[in-house]
Amino acid sequence: MRDDELDAYAALSHCLLMQGKKAEAQGALRHGHAIYSSSQNQVKRLFFAIAEARVKAAESVDRKSAQSYREARSTLLKCLGAARSLGFVALEYEARLALGEMAKASDPGAKRYVTSLEKDARACGFELIARKAAALPSL
Repeated sequence: MRDDELDAYAALSHCLLMQGKKAEAQGALRHGHAIYSSSQNQVKRLFFAIAEARVKAAESVDRKSAQSYREARSTLLKCLGAARSLGFVALEYEARLALGEMAKASDPGAKRYVTSLEKDARACGFELIARKAAALPSL
């Protein structure tokens, strides 16, 4: 059941982040780290890493830290690559969505990236991801 607990901490951190409670989201992730380091389940580890990257990206905005932003983006790209190579389509789309959430409106490729994600997710039946991509602000 430890892997389910890891999922719960990742989901809790995302919920808290969506409420703007960044410190609490970080706290939820801290609780999950002990489980993360002992887990052998790649799906759970990737899901948790995506949650961590989302929190780090949100914190980088607050601190105006380009380094934290790059670290979060790098983590998400690694997660995306791992999900693709392992054939975890749902996690691939989740990582792509997190990258889309980080995209800057000033980035000329951001709109194209998010539109592509929406189209791909819809074609594979991931309607929730497609709707979340379509609803991203300022893109």
